[in-house]
Amino acid sequence: MDYLLRVVLAQFFLLAFIMKVRSLHNFRLEISSYNVIPSYLIAIASYLIIFVEIGIIISFVFDLFSFWKQIVCLFMLVIFNLLTWKKNKETKKSACSCFGNLSFLNRYPIRRNIVLLIITFATLFFPESKTSFFFNFHVILFLIWLSLLIILVSEKREVQKTNAA
Repeated sequence: MDYLLRVVLAQFFLLAFIMKVRSLHNFRLEISSYNVIPSYLIAIASYLIIFVEIGIIISFVFDLFSFWKQIVCLFMLVIFNLLTWKKNKETKKSACSCFGNLSFLNRYPIRRNIVLLIITFATLFFPESKTSFFFNFHVILFLIWLSLLIILVSEKREVQKTNAA
C-alpha cells in the first residue's frame, strides 16, 4: 500500500512538473500573481519549485530520503494551499494553473492539495516497501507515459471544445 500511495503522489507531481516546464513563462506569471515575492526572484523561485518537484518524484518512486521526502512534500502542499487560499480570497477565483492546461486538475486546488496532504501523511504510517532499482525505473517510465497520455487526451478535448464553439 505504501508504494502505491507513493506512486500516486509521484504521478501528481510529475504532471505538475511537466506542465510547468512546458509553459515556464505561464508558470512564472502564476507565481507573480500571488504577490508574495519580488519580481527579480520569480525566475529563481520557478526553477526552485521545479527542482523540488523532480526531487519529490524521484524520492517517492525510489523511496529515498526516509521521512524527509514526506516532510518536504507536506511543507510544499501546505505553502501552496495557504498561497492559493490567499489569492482566492483576493481575486474571488477558486482555480489555479498549477497543472497548466490540465483544467480538470486546476478546478479545486485547495481540495486537491488536501487530498494530497492526506495521502502524503498516510505514507508516514505504512511500512516502507522495498523494490528494486530496475522495477522503480520501469515505474518512472510508466508514469512518464501515463502523464503524456493524460496531457494528450486533455489537449484533444480542448481542441474539440474549441472546434465545437
